[in-house]
Amino acid sequence: MKNVKFVILLIVIFIFQINNQVLSYPKYSLGVGFSYLNGGGLAGLIELDNTSVISINGFVYYKGDEPPFKITTYGSFGVGYQYNLIKNDLGRLFVNSGISTWYLENRDYSMKLENDETKKVQENRLSRLFNYGIGLGYDLDISKNIHISATVDLIKQTKNNKAYDSFVFLSNNNDHIGFGAGLAVYYRF
Repeated sequence: MKNVKFVILLIVIFIFQINNQVLSYPKYSLGVGFSYLNGGGLAGLIELDNTSVISINGFVYYKGDEPPFKITTYGSFGVGYQYNLIKNDLGRLFVNSGISTWYLENRDYSMKLENDETKKVQENRLSRLFNYGIGLGYDLDISKNIHISATVDLIKQTKNNKAYDSFVFLSNNNDHIGFGAGLAVYYRF
């Protein structure tokens, strides 16, 4: 048991030593943005070192006039990896890869007259889509803490059906390869 505690202590000391050598990493940024590749809404960046950045995006929107019969739900979650090609005082040029999943649902009803009886008929439109791909982006430092990121991406999009038309779809086809873009504004801590 003493040996296990000693090994754990050595590992913790080793991790702190490595962390102290890296001094300024990880760096964190929080903001808002939209990307066909990585999703949209609340956006976060974790800069792991001088070359590697992890991005996380997500949002949920819900509006209901008469829940659970009349609701609109949007949701998105995505993650990405960015590799810096060039990094200087103005910003960074990077290649990125990422995945995102989207959930879009609209429930509504109508009243139909059948055999002298009024019935409530439920209508559901639901689409789920999955985007993944690669791209090129630039992150411009506006000030010490504020930076803006823009990307252009090549994306493969797969969706389960054609029931829902929305701006997040690249095409009306269930599977599509196309170009997308992203834009985000961040505050660096």
